[in-house]
Amino acid sequence: MTDWTALQQAYGPADDVPAMLARAGGAGPDAEQAWEELWNSLCHQGTVYTASYPAIPYLADLASRTTPGAHIHPVQLAAHIISSTDTPDDVALPQIRARYASSLAALERLAWTRLHLPEVRQDADAFVYLLQAILAFRGVPVWQNRLDYLAGDGLEISCPGCAEDVYAHISATHGFLTCDPHDRTALVAADPGGLEGVGAWLHSTAAELGQASVAQQVTYLFGRARCPRLRRGVHRGRRRRSRCPVRQRPQDSIGPCGS
Repeated sequence: MTDWTALQQAYGPADDVPAMLARAGGAGPDAEQAWEELWNSLCHQGTVYTASYPAIPYLADLASRTTPGAHIHPVQLAAHIISSTDTPDDVALPQIRARYASSLAALERLAWTRLHLPEVRQDADAFVYLLQAILAFRGVPVWQNRLDYLAGDGLEISCPGCAEDVYAHISATHGFLTCDPHDRTALVAADPGGLEGVGAWLHSTAAELGQASVAQQVTYLFGRARCPRLRRGVHRGRRRRSRCPVRQRPQDSIGPCGS
């Protein structure tokens, strides 16, 4: 039994979280308001609190009691909570993941189910968000909270040569690095056959589910480019691994959901 009065959310004691969860399980405008309150209370601007992790089993239960098309709120909120890097000081994430392993596995299965829905397979952004949620439930470093840049304006990375930030812009047809509007270099897409680990899984999943544009974006995400300032080689996948290790060896490949 969760003692919510001993836990904290964004605005203070978490004794009101159970009522929010109960309202979120309903329907209509009040349920939508409850989800907004839950996001603000449990994952406020990416920050999580002592009450955030105990909410994961409740979110998994809410997701299991809705149709696949209505999974989005509990699945995405749980994914953002478990992948947050802005946590309470005394939180040990490996122990948290172990404690809520069954709920995270159930949420992953639900996200996988939603990923196959026709409306998601026709929506590249929704597809990317669900891929990222699956990576979050599996605890895949970096991309569990960075993959959604494929659905946004760009990805900021640090060049190992000049130690300055550059920005990667990736679409389904091309990609480039830039440090200002007049200084850019093209991204060279990776060979899909040469992708390993998370890159290979992302590409194959997108291709198999008919998301050709996302599959192509992944090849640019794990491609190569030269720094616009130094024209020095920057392998984006490696640079990302240097900041937060992701060893993309064949034995690290992510298998199908539930494997």
